[in-house]
Amino acid sequence: MAFVAGVRQCALTFAGAMLALACNVESPVPGGGGAGGQAGAGGGQGGAGEAGAATGGGGSSEVAFGLNDVSVLFPLPETEDSLDVLRLDSSGSGGPLLPENLYEQLDVFTKASSFDYGSWIVVAARIDPCFPELKNLTEAPALCRRQLRLVAQPYAVAPNTLRLEAFDQGLHLLYDLSETEFEQALSAWHAARTEPFGDADLPLGVHPTLMLEGLNGSFGTALREVIQSYAGAGTLSQLTFMRGRGTEWEFGGFKVVAGALSPIQIHGLDPVATRVTFSAQSELGPYGVEPLSPESATLMSLAGELQGEPPGELVLTANDLAIKQAFQLTLEIENPTAFNPDTTDCASCHFASRARERARSLGHSPSGLSAYENDAFNLSLGQPKEQQADIFQLRAFGWKGTEPVFIRRTINESAVVAAVLNQRSLSP
Repeated sequence: MAFVAGVRQCALTFAGAMLALACNVESPVPGGGGAGGQAGAGGGQGGAGEAGAATGGGGSSEVAFGLNDVSVLFPLPETEDSLDVLRLDSSGSGGPLLPENLYEQLDVFTKASSFDYGSWIVVAARIDPCFPELKNLTEAPALCRRQLRLVAQPYAVAPNTLRLEAFDQGLHLLYDLSETEFEQALSAWHAARTEPFGDADLPLGVHPTLMLEGLNGSFGTALREVIQSYAGAGTLSQLTFMRGRGTEWEFGGFKVVAGALSPIQIHGLDPVATRVTFSAQSELGPYGVEPLSPESATLMSLAGELQGEPPGELVLTANDLAIKQAFQLTLEIENPTAFNPDTTDCASCHFASRARERARSLGHSPSGLSAYENDAFNLSLGQPKEQQADIFQLRAFGWKGTEPVFIRRTINESAVVAAVLNQRSLSP
């Protein structure tokens, strides 16, 4: 595989599992260590302490898609009335991104008057050629749901700081596209970029071009147009939510069926359980999950107990084997080749890595664990250790206040998608 410099015009086509990038070029330069030919690299062995710390190899780091090219985190707007953001009522394919009548069916938010329909903005966008199981792209293409996905959060001027902040709530909107629509959307998504290539060495973060140009720059404007062309009431198939209530976070989801919301059964729970709640009275106290799934039951070994004089000290009282099994499960949940959104409950997916890092901060670090690896990309998580261990930060990809928040699962998912999209042929 050769990478090229001096790209002038590129055209993308997507067929089956192959993305073809045809370019008119000058001064071809051999490359190495990029993501080409690295599809699905995952599930390797590695110490848990180094999980996800891999970076791209030597040579050219230019790739068709880097992490930030498949998962885009938008900067927060500067004003509440900004015209440079997408909102739930923004026009899209077949109607608003989320019609108001569907939002009104979300009682978890409509009962909270501070989170009205107009207070939400799109803070992130992702593209996925085969949700929820990327391996089906080659093994069973008919099972693929080709998607454009959006993350929305409510925001306003916080009364205590008088700064524009995103609140600890979230909507994940999933739009299913036909194979032809996805091919068109992918090509337009790529063409919207200022630079023809992504950077495999760049970790996932707030999109660098949007930071440089602003939301009203050429890339931000073009990307919004792409999103509105393919995401909307006509393609919305599913949505999930996270509702923060101080020391509790409620998770659930809905299918969109005939213009109405139908609750999704959460994996591992009783069929009547369509919501799951994670709770913790303090950042350094035990946590709880209700109801428990097989995964969250295993992860309870990392919840701990308060011992000693009030307020007490958090101590993990489970035996070493149970703690090691919980550690390993957290790493497997982060591995998109081991678990997908349909094979684990939503709460476990959001809190697993935080629980592990907090347990590590308490002195627990079992050896001999396996974690997802992908040498083609920089999988580093650019957050302080205390933030990684904060079980009050359950957001997977978005904002908490004015701080961007990620979990390693999102980084790994982005790497798997980017690797598949980078299985391409370059034609001079």
